[in-house]
Amino acid sequence: MIGPGLDIHPYVIGLLDLWMMPIKLDPNWKGGDYYGGAEPNEGLAQALKTVTLTALHSAGRRKCTATSGRPRGRTPGDAMGNLFVIEDSL
Repeated sequence: MIGPGLDIHPYVIGLLDLWMMPIKLDPNWKGGDYYGGAEPNEGLAQALKTVTLTALHSAGRRKCTATSGRPRGRTPGDAMGNLFVIEDSL
């Protein structure tokens, strides 16, 4: 949440729109009127992925996943269910 009256760079405004879009596209969002019903959890999870990938520097992402490659024995090219480490951590 960002209060009114702050001087926000246009790039940040664009990022905020990008970050909240998955929540707004979740069918459970219902324009923000989800109280008493299902919450937009899938949209929130997707938004968190987007925020994580765009807000962290590449060195930070590498540190969070310990490696940028693949987990041992589970090469992503061998099966659709095999994820890269970054995908698994998100």
